Amino acid sequence: MGTASSVSCNIIYFSKDVLQNEYINQLHNKLEQLGRKIVLRESNNISEYSIHQSEYIIICISPNTIRSIQQITEINHAWDSQKPIIYIMTDKSYTPLCNPELNSVVKKHMWLSCVDETSMNESFTHISQLLH
Repeated sequence: MGTASSVSCNIIYFSKDVLQNEYINQLHNKLEQLGRKIVLRESNNISEYSIHQSEYIIICISPNTIRSIQQITEINHAWDSQKPIIYIMTDKSYTPLCNPELNSVVKKHMWLSCVDETSMNESFTHISQLLH
């Protein structure tokens, strides 16, 4: 096993808007409790290296995402990395089912919902199963 593989095995890049809902923060905290290193963008500094070194990339999508150059850049780096991407929808009225234009962002990747306690727990369960 090469060094790059061992570096990335416990890293999750977590892209979120600063205005995310409380459930996204709860999901983030629960993922950290699994023993995974969660890497976040530091202010406006997007680390392409961190994205490429991650095992998984989680991108939280809200109606604000389209206006966030940082998140759009992270999405582009995530696509370039060819790592597994999990999209988390943070608004029940802003999903690929309600807004077909989001399919051009989500493409073939998995998307989950995190809009309330129940959907946050379901998303956590699904992600934790993927990680094991």
